[in-house]
Amino acid sequence: MEKTNSKDRAALEILSQVMDEKLGSSNLVAREVSRACNTGKLADLSRAGLLFESLPRWQKIEVYEGATYLAHESIGSEEKSSARRWSISDRPNANGSKNRGLQTPLPKFLIE
Repeated sequence: MEKTNSKDRAALEILSQVMDEKLGSSNLVAREVSRACNTGKLADLSRAGLLFESLPRWQKIEVYEGATYLAHESIGSEEKSSARRWSISDRPNANGSKNRGLQTPLPKFLIE
């Protein structure tokens, strides 16, 4: 039997903790995720994935948000957002210099 690697195991552990918290440890899906985490077998992982997909959308979102927060917390990341950081916007006046050439000047009655 094939087993999961260490990164997958760590992710499953976080997912299992959050699912126990959000859905309760007696929930079927939470138990299967916990089993997949404990055994590491791909068959258990596959079953847990199928059962997770059967959850209502709102529960998946709750679990996702909780797991994302816990994952960031576990690695000590201060960044809790999934928004992409654009390096060009970090520079001062990066957008201003480009936009000046593209914009038409303001009408005189607005400036005066």
